[in-house]
Amino acid sequence: MRHLIIYAFAFMLTMPLTAQSSIYWAKKGNGLWHVANNWMVPGGTPQNRVPNAMDTVYIQHDSVIIANGVNAFARRIELGVVDSAGTGLAILDGGSLSVDDMGAVKIDIEGGIKMINSSLLNIGHLSISHCTPGIEARSNCHIENRGTLAIDSVIQYGVSTVSKIVNNSTGTLSINRVSSGNQGLPHAISTDSLINHGEILINNSGRGINSSYLENTGSMYIDSCFENGVQADLFTNSGDFHGSYCDYGFFALRIENAEVIKVKNCLLGIYCDELENYDSVMIINCETGIQVFDEMLNESGGRIHINNQYSPFTGLYVFSSATATNYGKITIDSIGGNSKYAIINSNICNNYGQIFIADCLNGIDNRSSLSNIGGLIQINASNRGIWNSSNIVNENNGTIEILSPGEGLRSFSGGSIDNRATASFRIFGDANSYLEILTGSTLTNNGILEIGN
Repeated sequence: MRHLIIYAFAFMLTMPLTAQSSIYWAKKGNGLWHVANNWMVPGGTPQNRVPNAMDTVYIQHDSVIIANGVNAFARRIELGVVDSAGTGLAILDGGSLSVDDMGAVKIDIEGGIKMINSSLLNIGHLSISHCTPGIEARSNCHIENRGTLAIDSVIQYGVSTVSKIVNNSTGTLSINRVSSGNQGLPHAISTDSLINHGEILINNSGRGINSSYLENTGSMYIDSCFENGVQADLFTNSGDFHGSYCDYGFFALRIENAEVIKVKNCLLGIYCDELENYDSVMIINCETGIQVFDEMLNESGGRIHINNQYSPFTGLYVFSSATATNYGKITIDSIGGNSKYAIINSNICNNYGQIFIADCLNGIDNRSSLSNIGGLIQINASNRGIWNSSNIVNENNGTIEILSPGEGLRSFSGGSIDNRATASFRIFGDANSYLEILTGSTLTNNGILEIGN
């Protein structure tokens, strides 16, 4: 047996090793990847074979089709040049393309797909793995996915600087394990425009999605990104979005939500200039739920639920330049920790709907203008209900109820409380101090004011 092993090893040493090579598309009329005489070596000599997993593939000035039943391979693919004709690679239903640098004899670890003024259509299966990077694009490139596009274990980014990505209703786009190399935090996807009607799955990346325009009507799952799950100028959602274990779930200029956004186990759930919600936003186990810098509008059918149990700081933070308006329902519960508040209002907060604050250490820190205009605000806080250093107005049959075994409401110098006719203000609990109006603060009551157990 020992001699047999030696002979077998010696025979393997005599076998030729497959080396990396370059293979060029010959611009044939039929456009089929699997036809051998459609390929050539540099200089135009026919190659008479299709690309294999060791080849760098160059396709220019033409469209190439990977047909049904064809399993294509490459180490690296470069698509196109900057010209008016454009370039395309199409993977049809039942076809597949694998771009994988793992088995190559490496001088470097370049691989993946490079696109220049070109388009990529996948109706079958496209797999990219162990490359630097996954897909790199410049000069007006487009990707349309109707099948399965899977990118795994790549360096620098999954998909970078594509002009537009469309993931259709039948498409699944998954990106997993994007590591940085020496390029800082890597993006899973960086694009001008991303439209998703199917399913997008992103895991284990420095950053998730960076896009000027992001539209989701399907489902998106982003998990375990070191920095932002989504960074976008505009995110419109009429599907399901789930983000978890990111530094920021959302970092956006504007979010328009008409379906479900769910963010959990992040340092900050949503950090945005503008948020407009028509349906359901859920922030769970984040240090801070929502920070808004310009405008938050929760429409009549909108539901915002912030449940913070993980190192909680603030549920909703309305910054000094922002206006928050609620016509729907906002629920904030389980905000603990020392000197933490369910809501910090630093500018304008208008409530026409319902706000429920429960199981919190502190309810509302009002530093500017809080108006309850025919709505309902209920606060159940273990330490203090409302600290007011500015103006509170309760009007138009509005109701404010505070249950706190500590301080119900304390209004500081310069603060004012105006409980107008037909409005109701109730403060109750079992503490020594229910309502405290400090020197320099005012209380005006023309409605119903109840203090006591």
